Amino acid sequence: TTEDGKLEVAGFDPVLGADVRIEADFVVLSAGIRPQPDCYELGTKLKVPLSMDGNFLEAHLKLRPLDFANEGMFLCGLAHSPKYAQESIAQARGAAVPQPAIRPAVHAGPI
Repeated sequence: TTEDGKLEVAGFDPVLGADVRIEADFVVLSAGIRPQPDCYELGTKLKVPLSMDGNFLEAHLKLRPLDFANEGMFLCGLAHSPKYAQESIAQARGAAVPQPAIRPAVHAGPI
């Protein structure tokens, strides 16, 4: 706190490369997220790669961000990496969409 009783937060800003001090009304701390202890065992059973941090890796970062390297397996949420809830929901929606290569869409013909 400062001399006049206000909350002051101090830290190092890696972008600026300098120490910074900020007066704040309140401070919100978030809990750290780490992979399940048995993620390496699960990765071995499913034959899917994991990062050094213990998160599952996608097939291709830009082209197939929801796919595992194995066909028919999809990835979303915290299994991929720590992220906000909205991002996890968007990934889950993408993983739930029928994939034409795996589940061809059914087209009704003329009656």
